Amino acid sequence: MEPFKTDDPSNQEENWLAWLENPSKSDLEMIAAMDERDRRVGALLRELHYLATSEPPRFLHLSLSEDDYWIGSARMCPGYQETKLLAELTRRRNESSTPATAQ
Repeated sequence: MEPFKTDDPSNQEENWLAWLENPSKSDLEMIAAMDERDRRVGALLRELHYLATSEPPRFLHLSLSEDDYWIGSARMCPGYQETKLLAELTRRRNESSTPATAQ
């Protein structure tokens, strides 16, 4: 029997279980990159949240840890763009550090 090839998309669709048991090096690299992106985005989401409130997120108690909660939040919304979140975080930090002027 010929070994399963993960680079052929039609094979992946037909036998995804075999793919899970034998991912290619490029698949593993892609998964590692996605995990790293989710960690970074989760950290940004956490900071944005705690700039707005000192209260924990509403469903934090459902996660194993706070890190898991924020990483999961990033994974659930893959459309989050790290650069836009970073820009928003910077904007909010600058707003909160700007002293109010007397009118």
